[in-house]
Amino acid sequence: MKKFPHQQFIGDNQVNIETLPEMLQKRIKGFDELQEDLQHTTDEDNERLMGKLETLSHELAEDMEEHFEEHLENNDREEDEPEVLPEPIQEEKAEEPAPEPIQEEPAPIQEQEPEPVHEPTDEEILAALLAGNKELVLPSELKEKGFKTDLNGRKLLVGRFCLNRGKYDTCYQIILKSE
Repeated sequence: MKKFPHQQFIGDNQVNIETLPEMLQKRIKGFDELQEDLQHTTDEDNERLMGKLETLSHELAEDMEEHFEEHLENNDREEDEPEVLPEPIQEEKAEEPAPEPIQEEPAPIQEQEPEPVHEPTDEEILAALLAGNKELVLPSELKEKGFKTDLNGRKLLVGRFCLNRGKYDTCYQIILKSE
């Protein structure tokens, strides 16, 4: 049977699974169960499960490498240590004084205060709805728009507007009060 990357890692480094963190142990046991299911799958499902097992195995191998990072002998350090290149040989020239670097004063950073977000008032919300030719509105729609007035009554006065709901209605009718 094929050895997956994390299984190769365990074998090469003679890792005792019981010494691993509990979460890693559970993931390895879950992998083993999935691998056992592999023999009972059909061709198409077999390919799909094999792809999942490959991905999971690579993740497990990475997690184990991370867990044992300080203890591994052949640990790649390419990512951590920059490659040191030999300095090129330069022809000897008469030494010229190096120009002094021009130092510029850093411009003071102006912190911009965020513009205050204007939350519309209940009255502005109702005015916008009426302006959009919407005379009937659900309480949930009002709440989504940021309506703050308690929507428990059948008749609510909000500034120059009146919200009216019949006994069996689910929507409020928006009425502009005449002054």
